[in-house]
Amino acid sequence: MKREVDNFKGTAPEGGERNDGDRYIPADKDLESNQGHPKEQKKMPFLLRFKSTAFGINLGVGSQALLWQQLASSPAMGFLHIPSGIPLAFWCAGVLLLFVVAVTYLLKLVVWPKAVRLEFLHPIRTNFLIAPWWAALLLCLGAPGEITDRIYRPGMTIHWGVALAFSIPLLALELFMYSHWIYGYEERLGATATPASQVALLGNLISAIAFARVGWQDPALFMLSIGLLHWLVVFTTLYMRPSETQQLPRALTPLYLLLMAPPAVAATAWSSIQGPGRFDSLSKVFAFAALGLFLVLAARARIMFHWTFPLSWWGFVFPQAAVAVSFIYYADALPDTWQRWVARAIALFFSVTSLVAFVVDSCVSLWKLCKGSLFPEDEVTKSLLEENG
Repeated sequence: MKREVDNFKGTAPEGGERNDGDRYIPADKDLESNQGHPKEQKKMPFLLRFKSTAFGINLGVGSQALLWQQLASSPAMGFLHIPSGIPLAFWCAGVLLLFVVAVTYLLKLVVWPKAVRLEFLHPIRTNFLIAPWWAALLLCLGAPGEITDRIYRPGMTIHWGVALAFSIPLLALELFMYSHWIYGYEERLGATATPASQVALLGNLISAIAFARVGWQDPALFMLSIGLLHWLVVFTTLYMRPSETQQLPRALTPLYLLLMAPPAVAATAWSSIQGPGRFDSLSKVFAFAALGLFLVLAARARIMFHWTFPLSWWGFVFPQAAVAVSFIYYADALPDTWQRWVARAIALFFSVTSLVAFVVDSCVSLWKLCKGSLFPEDEVTKSLLEENG
């Protein structure tokens, strides 16, 4: 058991060299390896195989709800004539899925608390334990007008109580993680940084948008400042990874696309703080930074694409939706000139690619769920099964 926990913390196993994936959970490295020998080992219970990375699905669906709500309500994108039923359908699916995934993971916490604790120690999976809080914020921000007008007053998109209810636990978890990055040794950011580390700090930026929507500019600036500060640190650390052991296993390479999400969300957050129809030079800097990072990643896109389908493929959905939303805000702030059409074209491109990724991920996820292979077996959690007989 000690050896398995050491794998979580990134320490090398005794008597051997680590390869690129040893610092991460073996199931992330060999997602498909256990599926070819179902008769050679006992099938794990579903709850034990259910991982925190499943919350990445909620981020994908929540981002689609927000994206389609923006496409339907944006003056610049009015020529699309998006039916109001489409954002409503995405929103209802997102709420239902968040409820199902959250309840399932709570059951895992009750039945297998030690497995949840090991995921909390994992340098990749621990980031996704923060995801449900800002996935809920995404759904609140992406709620259609038919819903918000009935719950709140007409024209109000989110209530301050809702923003606080999800932002406070989110901030508490993030501060705990940031303190480990600063004070920790094995948990320090220089030893554990991966593109998945951005999942944690993205919550600050989403929370900033929520506070800006309710008119609380100072809390919005506070959350935006914390998010930007740690984004710069994480981004710099990822560019200067000192060791080959910090490379992602091949199954997790789609998470590299998360690199362009923080500047895109920051552009939307700063525009929201400035007020409706405002997209100043700083917002443009963030939006263009996201676009530039996309071009950098696209230059070697073959590294991210492979035919196996782990849950990390859901990492393609949210970043592209985030860039699309930021350029929708940009287009709304421009007069009807050629620049507005360029912003519209960029927003449409990322909207389409995000939707395609969503459809493909949804279909393959449902197919693998029906086959029972969406959540493959895991060597570390298997030790818990053996321990309990």
